[in-house]
Amino acid sequence: MRKNYVLWLDESGKFENEQLAKKNKRKPSLIGGFLLEKKRAKSIDFDELILAEKNHAMDLEYSDKRDYVLPVLERVRDEYSGRQVFFENAEYAEEDSNRQLYLRIMAEGLVQLMQTLNAEHESVSLEVLIARRQDMTAHISRRRIQEPEYVQVLEKCIESKKKERRIRLHKSSHLKIDVQPAHENPCLQLADFACNTRLTRDSLAFQDVKERVAGLYLDAYVFSLNEISSENYINRCLVQGHFADAIMELYTTLDTLNRKKYLKRIAQRMKNTAYRLVKSQMKQLNTDLIAYLAKEDDFEVGEKILKRMEAEIIPCFDSFKLPYRKFYFTLLLQLSDMFLREGDLMSARRTLETCRNVQKELGDCLEEVFSYYQLQEKEALLAINEFDFEHGSEIMKET
Repeated sequence: MRKNYVLWLDESGKFENEQLAKKNKRKPSLIGGFLLEKKRAKSIDFDELILAEKNHAMDLEYSDKRDYVLPVLERVRDEYSGRQVFFENAEYAEEDSNRQLYLRIMAEGLVQLMQTLNAEHESVSLEVLIARRQDMTAHISRRRIQEPEYVQVLEKCIESKKKERRIRLHKSSHLKIDVQPAHENPCLQLADFACNTRLTRDSLAFQDVKERVAGLYLDAYVFSLNEISSENYINRCLVQGHFADAIMELYTTLDTLNRKKYLKRIAQRMKNTAYRLVKSQMKQLNTDLIAYLAKEDDFEVGEKILKRMEAEIIPCFDSFKLPYRKFYFTLLLQLSDMFLREGDLMSARRTLETCRNVQKELGDCLEEVFSYYQLQEKEALLAINEFDFEHGSEIMKET
């Protein structure tokens, strides 16, 4: 089922001399605004939300930004489930003209947003409303950037990434672009509020409300020109149904990610996928986890990952009723092995007891015979480490 969204975008910054801005410790140029479900967007009463005489953030006093603009942004988030979206030039990249840089950031951002939405909902319809921008350095006949130019740059960006196999968008997804003057459209005035607040979030205007401003971005979509990140890789994996790769990336990356949010997204996609494919991906996850731990020389790193997986993945997958028990068995077996190597016998015993309970849930089918013998071996090693040689010998004889 297709999910229908609207996206309202404005921009802040000059989109030129970005390296000079970096040198002077100024924030880079950005494009941003609000993403809302189409039905929710239609219910907004703009006459009640935005004051006609205060519709352009850059012209407002500090007190207005704090006492008027910030509450408006919070209301869109709280009352209409609006999520802020930003395409930022975090790398302070430059192009031959501000027009080229602006269009490049726009195209890259839209592609990454569509891929993210596809990872969450598969088929997506996105109606993009963009504040009209004028390139004052261009000839008077080309100053306004019109819809066809946006579409042309976007299509070129998508085609380039497809050739490099860096994106995969759902075939039924749809994106439509419309350009309008910001001063005539309240949707774009909201986008202006979002952009200006983002750009000036560290200014004196918000010095007494920094936590509230930071709260605006807890669930925001923030993209940059640099798409080589775990976030983008996970989204590509979800679009392609490579759940095992997504999970391993989520728990081994050095990037700072909200694991709870991404894990829920992964579980939701798995829940909506054919059971046979999910079983295959869980089997692949077992293999990948064992291979990763075999290569990881630092036991502390491996142990930390396994503990996180147990604490987060197992309850999440259980709540979504996903087939996780074989993976849980593998995880516990590997964790018990680490405890045994460290000489932490109490933790090893506790883990193996849980592992035994999970093994029983796997059943007595021929497919699980090897699992039974693996567990017997670990329990025998535990007995030997506890100097209970007789019990260890009995376990091995049973095996």
